[in-house]
Amino acid sequence: MTQDFSVSWSFNSSFQQPSAGDGGGELIALAPCSRYPLPGNRFLLVRQGSEARGVVTGEVLQALGHCTRLRTLDQHARNLAERFPSLVGSEEDARAVLGSLRSTGLFLTSRGLEALARSVKVEALDEARGTVVCIGACDRPALLERVLNSLLEMPRDGRDPIIVIDDSRESANIAKNRQITQQADARYAGQLVHYGLEAQMERVAALKMRLPDHEEAVEFLLGRQPDPSIPSYGRVLNHALLLSLGKTLVYIDDDTLCQGHAPPIARGQGVTTGISRREADFLGGAEPWAEGEAKRIDPVAEFSRYAGRTNAEALALLAAAGEPLALAEADARHADALAGSGEIAAVTCGIYGDPGTEGGQWLYMLSAESRARLLRDEQGYRRVARERRVWLGQVQPHLSLEHAMLSVNKAYDNSRPLPPHFPMLRNEDLLFSRMLSAMRPESFILELPWAVSHLPAESRAFSDEALDRPQMLGFSRLSTLFLDERRAQFRSGDAMVRLAEIGAMFEDLASAPPRRIAALIDERLARVRVEAVQRLNQTLVEDPQLPDYYRRDILRQIEANESVLINTGAPGPFDLFERFPDQGPPEMARELWRRFAAGIRAWPEIVRVSRA
Repeated sequence: MTQDFSVSWSFNSSFQQPSAGDGGGELIALAPCSRYPLPGNRFLLVRQGSEARGVVTGEVLQALGHCTRLRTLDQHARNLAERFPSLVGSEEDARAVLGSLRSTGLFLTSRGLEALARSVKVEALDEARGTVVCIGACDRPALLERVLNSLLEMPRDGRDPIIVIDDSRESANIAKNRQITQQADARYAGQLVHYGLEAQMERVAALKMRLPDHEEAVEFLLGRQPDPSIPSYGRVLNHALLLSLGKTLVYIDDDTLCQGHAPPIARGQGVTTGISRREADFLGGAEPWAEGEAKRIDPVAEFSRYAGRTNAEALALLAAAGEPLALAEADARHADALAGSGEIAAVTCGIYGDPGTEGGQWLYMLSAESRARLLRDEQGYRRVARERRVWLGQVQPHLSLEHAMLSVNKAYDNSRPLPPHFPMLRNEDLLFSRMLSAMRPESFILELPWAVSHLPAESRAFSDEALDRPQMLGFSRLSTLFLDERRAQFRSGDAMVRLAEIGAMFEDLASAPPRRIAALIDERLARVRVEAVQRLNQTLVEDPQLPDYYRRDILRQIEANESVLINTGAPGPFDLFERFPDQGPPEMARELWRRFAAGIRAWPEIVRVSRA
């Protein structure tokens, strides 16, 4: 039964101390709350999704903003005393206020969360739904053969169909990929097929015939881009979504190996939650994937084990594997969502080898532990900056309501609604993951604590000149910024209604005049550069003992960003300049948003027809 209390406390008041039975050793945090101002510098707090409420003074509200991680009452009181000089020596008053507020129901407690994993018996779990493995291939037959060999080296019983989605442009490579797939099929007990351009175009033609009102949308989401230089990873992923409806989709890039590498760095125990930076270690030698023994981890099996599970089921499986839920310091928003009715919408892992990033700015925004590994010596730092060899990932299983970057290999729960991918350009995984979070806000993305080998055919390097370029903004990230701003306004509990809201947002952007679009782009570009300067400067502040060579490089990055902020910035997303040089970024952005909005409107019908 929900209690309704009105509490108005101030830190300079005296209170009866909570007894031991009031949860002195229990972890608590302020749950996500809506706040409403009242006269007399007071605020009504209402716990979201609950009738729990309380009235607090402005001073208490300010302090509660620092109580959003799970800690004991004593830890909260000490933390507040460190942040508010007026509380020094008055920790008991702070503890009393928090203890009193806890009784209103405004605080999340650890008791229910600790019992969550125990609510499901692992041995009673149903078998996971079927899995479809899709491999994206493009003009690299040697890489396709390599990844298929690594996939079939794992014990496979043939239950999971494997589909090679061929995005090759050269006819010789298409023929070679088909031959390689047929040879692998002869070794596989199950179905292993080549899904080439002819089959893809047959699907597109059939969808256009059945959905005449959505011909343009079908072509945009699934058709072949005429310019072969434009990346089309999202188009391939859209085909993969339609080939795996009702199943778990495991997607594998052809420039990876189907093997897992455990963290080469010390790791903790337990499942973490919230927003977290990946940890990094840096590799030497000419063949980083050969350094150290890869664990016998089958990414297909591990991804399929968790994708689509309820939160309780996933936590039970992780606990059975020796990974209990780690609640200390957990973010209250994520912990509160864990207790809800969500599920694991996507599963990903780290990257071993090439990090897959556009630039090297992330090398200057590492955690303190990763930074120490990078800066063992200047020679090693320079080598890392040139050669792109890294272990990058989480060192504990990590649950998040959103994700900055999905791995080159990942899995989606395709038994529930999913959005389409933006079919062209890079960073389609960032935009997709944010759209997924906006559609299914109570669902989690699970990142497992190991990494797959990522070994592109072409040699890549971070150039020294990149330090003198400001932070750039691509079209997919620009779109993500607008979505992040808008999605808090989505109210529906229906995922498809929320998808329609996303489409309406892009349609609204597409209808803005070019001058307005140019201003909106410039504002977001300034924001990402200001944020980059702030993060870079924070690195300097956090560690005053940084080596001079690293400090100089950070200062070069800060100067590059501040220079364009003070003078004039680039007028639009860099990839629109590169890929569409004959059209200005505002006009091209409007056109792409218009076409994607139409694709989002058509997607439910495309899915319905594809199920038939």
